[in-house]
Amino acid sequence: MVILRRGAARSSLIGLLSLLSACRSTPDLHPRFNGYPVPLDRVVRDSPIILVGSISRVELDGAPARTVGPPGFQLPVKLTRIDLDVEVVLRGDVQRESVSFDTFMFYGPDYPGALHEKGVPISQFFAGNRRVFFLTREEDGMRTMLDVGGSTIGLSTGKPVSDIANLADTTIEEKIAKLLLTPTPEADDESFAKAIHDAVSDAITLVGDTKTSFLLRALLNHRSSIVRATACLELADYFEGQYSCIEVVLRDPSFSEAQGWRGGTLLEKNENSDAWMRDERFQKDPWLTLLQWSGTDLTKLIDQVLLLTYHQDSEIKGYFCGLIQREMPAYFERSGCTEKR
Repeated sequence: MVILRRGAARSSLIGLLSLLSACRSTPDLHPRFNGYPVPLDRVVRDSPIILVGSISRVELDGAPARTVGPPGFQLPVKLTRIDLDVEVVLRGDVQRESVSFDTFMFYGPDYPGALHEKGVPISQFFAGNRRVFFLTREEDGMRTMLDVGGSTIGLSTGKPVSDIANLADTTIEEKIAKLLLTPTPEADDESFAKAIHDAVSDAITLVGDTKTSFLLRALLNHRSSIVRATACLELADYFEGQYSCIEVVLRDPSFSEAQGWRGGTLLEKNENSDAWMRDERFQKDPWLTLLQWSGTDLTKLIDQVLLLTYHQDSEIKGYFCGLIQREMPAYFERSGCTEKR
């Protein structure tokens, strides 16, 4: 009998909460849409609240749709309430296990990605989806930092995430990069492998090439051949001197024909790049090529040189270790050089 009374009380409470939710006043919010993507590192830097969690409900607001975008390219959006089961608070004062926040999402059947003709909002927000959310406070509640995308990153690495989230002496950017590229035993291997490419792009934006390459290299020992192959091909494609694993991809019959073809192409690309770095024309003025690779961003340039001190070829690695020691001695301790030359 006690159990029945508790169940009845719980049902009444759920009904009351649903009624209150349905009767809630519509917040006076306006869409935040610039028409161009905001860099992820800036979103992370500016977000006062960063949560990891799973969406439990998506609720369209009753207010009329608004339009956003430049003249001649107006798109309808609709205010939407998201209920979230919180797993980890990475930043901000959030004490509850369940929270709600508002966002504007594209609305209507005439836009790419619409779920069906009934005007379901088109975005990454749907029940059961696990993500990192970038939020702020407004109108006595929470809302996404940006609307119609740009305020969330998908997670395919499985639970739990608390060990990574609670790492000491680790920046918020490093924690997010680890969350993106460090699968737990319960992660679905195929889903995670498909997410690696986008995760690598986000991680590079947050922590740079060198630290992202460390996270990918750890995946070369993963239990799943598809994860190993995907991590290897990403390493060979985007990180100079990190392609020794390709020989395994080319020999393993379990890898697809497409992966084998891409592996062969990347092997040739990397061997050509190595030949150029051994060339006296490159070594006479390496900065010219390095600036072409990294652009005018000094942080990216330094990171590129640090990555090359982890090159798999001992001759090329030695050249860049010498370069670091002569021209960038302050970065020697962060490099892959074991001893001064």
